[in-house]
Amino acid sequence: GRLWVSEEGNDRFQLFEANGTWVGAYGGPGTDPGFFGSAAGIAVSDDGEVFVSDATGLYVNRFVPCGSEPTPTSSPSAVPTPCVAFAFEIGLPEEVFGGVEGVDLDAAGNIYVADTANKRIKVYSPQGAFLRQFVTGTNPHQIVINRSLGRIYVVELSNYLTQRVGVYDLMGTAIS
Repeated sequence: GRLWVSEEGNDRFQLFEANGTWVGAYGGPGTDPGFFGSAAGIAVSDDGEVFVSDATGLYVNRFVPCGSEPTPTSSPSAVPTPCVAFAFEIGLPEEVFGGVEGVDLDAAGNIYVADTANKRIKVYSPQGAFLRQFVTGTNPHQIVINRSLGRIYVVELSNYLTQRVGVYDLMGTAIS
């Protein structure tokens, strides 16, 4: 498999081979769709869609594959034309975020977004329609979903320190 990495300081995300070889970088600084004020969380669906949260822009960009193989730039420091095409932004305008960090997908393709400042997880359909939200104990920062168990693991922060890892079912009921 390949490894997708969000790079908050450079406002982009990158793709690496399993052996660590760089493949390409996508996005870059900006406010237009497909670019970032601060690329934060990243999730990849089984069919290759890439979801990248923007902590500054307060939305999630959704990218779809535009071909069988990416066409990256020749240098990791260059900001290339994305080989993935921008699809839509989640969270604007009807569901305003107070802070966007982690993002992940469940087995059905639903999109879970950590709304850090509002202390909640927001859930969207694969098409981007708002489904529900649930409150977490403190400020949710990152999300990992165990698709086979149907569990959401939420890194919860307070004063930029990890307070706990909350465990929830897919409807938002706290398990621990």
